[in-house]
Amino acid sequence: MDSTQDFSRLKKQLRELINHWDNDPAMTEWVAKKSCLGKWPLANDIDLMTNKVEIEDYLKLIKQREPIVLGEAQEGELREGESYKQMTERQDQNKEASQAAQKEAAAKQARTTRTQRLDWAEGEAGAIVSETTDEDKAIHLLQDAYEEQFPGAAVISARVAKKLITEAYLNLIPKREYLRPGDAIDLTPTEWLCEGLIMRGGFNLIIGLPKVGKTALILGLLGALHRNEPSFLDKPIMGPCPPIIIVGTDQSEQQWGKALQREGWVTYVDGKPVICPASPVKALIRAGDNLVMNEAGLKEIIAVVEQHPGAVVVLDSYRSLAGPLGHEEISETWSRPARSLYCLLAPYKCTAALLHHSNKENKGGTAISASAGSTGLPAVADWSILINYLVPCPEEKDRTDFRVVINGMGRAEPHRLTGQQVGKHPDVRWMPLSDEEADTTAIELEGKEAALTHPERIKAINYLREIAEHSGGKSGCTAMELASAYNWNPNNARRMLVWLDKEGLAIKVQGLVQVGGNKRQDVYFHWEYPPGFSSRPETPKLARPLSQTFDLVHLHDLPTNPEEEKAENPLNPQNEDKGRARSELPPAGTKVERRINGTWQNSWVLIDKTTGPFNVCIQKLGNASATYTHLEWWDPEHDTGEVRLCQTVTPSDPEPAEPTYDPEDFI
Repeated sequence: MDSTQDFSRLKKQLRELINHWDNDPAMTEWVAKKSCLGKWPLANDIDLMTNKVEIEDYLKLIKQREPIVLGEAQEGELREGESYKQMTERQDQNKEASQAAQKEAAAKQARTTRTQRLDWAEGEAGAIVSETTDEDKAIHLLQDAYEEQFPGAAVISARVAKKLITEAYLNLIPKREYLRPGDAIDLTPTEWLCEGLIMRGGFNLIIGLPKVGKTALILGLLGALHRNEPSFLDKPIMGPCPPIIIVGTDQSEQQWGKALQREGWVTYVDGKPVICPASPVKALIRAGDNLVMNEAGLKEIIAVVEQHPGAVVVLDSYRSLAGPLGHEEISETWSRPARSLYCLLAPYKCTAALLHHSNKENKGGTAISASAGSTGLPAVADWSILINYLVPCPEEKDRTDFRVVINGMGRAEPHRLTGQQVGKHPDVRWMPLSDEEADTTAIELEGKEAALTHPERIKAINYLREIAEHSGGKSGCTAMELASAYNWNPNNARRMLVWLDKEGLAIKVQGLVQVGGNKRQDVYFHWEYPPGFSSRPETPKLARPLSQTFDLVHLHDLPTNPEEEKAENPLNPQNEDKGRARSELPPAGTKVERRINGTWQNSWVLIDKTTGPFNVCIQKLGNASATYTHLEWWDPEHDTGEVRLCQTVTPSDPEPAEPTYDPEDFI
């Protein structure tokens, strides 16, 4: 569009607006005042206009004034040079800004209100915890009080209430100044009732499988303390014996009576058994007394403790005391009752002994890993001990060895104790084990050997043992010899020996025997009879295996012909006994003694596979897997042989277990 057309268009627009507003004084007066010509333009004026700026000025003023004249805007809302659209946009922006400011003010007021309410709730939580030690109850009381104080407001959540209650309990703990360089620090040695077992004035956690002897151990210690004995399980004990409070809802009154009787704390009055007045037991809470570690139960315990400050509080067991409260063992709340009791006992300088079960999956390890449920419970304790049987047993119902090992850990140096109960009720006492009796390595290997069920592995370990015993612990065997003895495939014999070596039941010396040319074979020894060296010596000498003789010879003199070795091997099942008649030996089932390293040991019995004095077969009483064959009957004239009739009667020996072997397993 050229400038002439544009100029005509602007004139036409102005003429239309002039005709529309010509009779409106509000418009004509305001435009005349604001226009560059200082008057309201008439029709003739428009025709005479030659300046485009003048026309645009009139159009702008009329458009700007129209919203006010039409009532769409108030006087003063339109700014100088502002169009109606610009004014509307500006007003929208101002409205949004105003609404945002109002929201921010409302939010600030809400925050202030919430802060004031939380401040009130913190104060109320402090008042509540000063009246109750039950955390769950305190949380519900705080929620109810909040709802009453602020009706119509949102109820305080359980999570927030729990946080406030927890902080309130923490605020009850007295605060102390931090230690800084130059400040004195306490290095007082740890005080013990029995070193490594029970920490005096501490919270002690005793963990073990059911019926392993947790209660008997603690009462045995306290009994020794009361009798002024100097030690318990070879560990020093420090008297005097404090008062004893037993919270034992895990056992009946009858069971506790027998336990107290063992320690000499039961006497008879008019023929009736009573707790001895001279005993240190000041209170006994047993099963059926309906005490749990809730607020009421803790108050009952503290009421007794107040009368006997410095007492030993035995709690047996945690599951029976805390389980009814509904806490899941794996949850963080499982340790709450114990922590509450810990805090309540602290002012009275009591020694707590809390008995707790270990989990079935972890019978070893540490007290923390073995503790059933959450690890929060061991975290409460100052000292934790784990009681385990020294010898593992696949089936606890078959257990005959009740020696225990006790491992302690916590806020002191770790300790290890071993012991066992000896005697018959009521004269039962705890006795420490010697170093040899407590050798867990040998015990574990004995247990492994006794637990073998694979027939070929049993044959292999028995063969190694018999070779070692016949040679005075100087000989082993190769895979070829084992294969020859049992007519096995050599690879199968080698697998048996490698497996025994891997399990620690055999000791391998690599390349010890030369079998022709430069070829050498590994020799395996029974774990109880180590060879005394772990590698082939420079000038190797070794007692010949059982297939030959037991004189020391150079290894290169050993025969390499398996058939010759097999023919001379008395352990070969194909070799018939040429010695004394079977009728000279006692019948199967007769109790016998076995000579091991020059010492006769009983608890053995003859089995029906015995064929003669040089093929005597015996079995361990109560352990069908401990079977030995090809032993020699004792010759008193020359004092040779490994088996003889029992020289002493052992009425306490268990009856032999029914054999679980296949007849083909014996040689």
